[in-house]
Amino acid sequence: MSKEPLVTIGLPCYNVERYVDFAINSIFKQTYKNWELLIIDDNSTDNTFLKLRKYKDDVRVKLIKDGKNEGLPKRLNQLIELSKGKYFIRMDADDIMDINRVQVQVEYLEGNPSIDVLGTEAYVIDNNNQIQGKRKTFELKDIKSAAMHCAFIHPTVAGKLSWFKINKYNENCIRMEDYELWVRTIGNSNFFVLHVPLLYYREIGQKSLKKYLGSKLNSFKIVKDAKGLSFGFKISFLTIEYMKIFLFSILYFINQEDFLIKKRSLHLGETEKKIARERLNLVIS
Repeated sequence: MSKEPLVTIGLPCYNVERYVDFAINSIFKQTYKNWELLIIDDNSTDNTFLKLRKYKDDVRVKLIKDGKNEGLPKRLNQLIELSKGKYFIRMDADDIMDINRVQVQVEYLEGNPSIDVLGTEAYVIDNNNQIQGKRKTFELKDIKSAAMHCAFIHPTVAGKLSWFKINKYNENCIRMEDYELWVRTIGNSNFFVLHVPLLYYREIGQKSLKKYLGSKLNSFKIVKDAKGLSFGFKISFLTIEYMKIFLFSILYFINQEDFLIKKRSLHLGETEKKIARERLNLVIS
């Protein structure tokens, strides 16, 4: 029997036929080996499930398809309930893990048992797996920092399964389920971010104005209802977010909204970009 703790990797999938093989192959190539992989297909309308079927015979993989489209928050809660590992590791089906991701996060959690949820930095990739930059991360000081910046890059998260079982995702917060969870729980949880990129985060395509506005309206409600935030902070938050909506709307109508996506990433020097590319090739080649 392995002395390493079992971890559960939860992989919700919806219409990711172009990318899902990259995601799963990066899991199979992890240096850490004692894991189970739970995959839920959320009733994809493309060929995603056909691609997933080839992995179902591996004893470490459990593939679930129930013919329903439930949305990400509900599927995440379902994955958590089915998990058997000591730690639950988030993964999106269009992203790619660094070859050492699970090893590094599990070792850090084992060495720091007070931490409930652990995130990392991430490189940004396009639809052709070309590295575009590195996503910014922020210090997790208190509920204000969680509300202003979001605590984690969601698919980089790993944490105690026991914590996730107690602190479920709000299934009504579509596209903001992670933000709501961190704001709701940071006051009685121990969060930490490793300042090392362990995920290749696919950030592509133009955002729908309707989806963007829906996300912002959800964030307004989350902050409005949050305990521990002053009235002054809430007014300041709303002012800044309305300015973001105004700017995004202008860029949207002139087909330049990708400008904001690029602004969220840090520029990489040629040396770091080369190293990141070499590490990415370890899991996609």
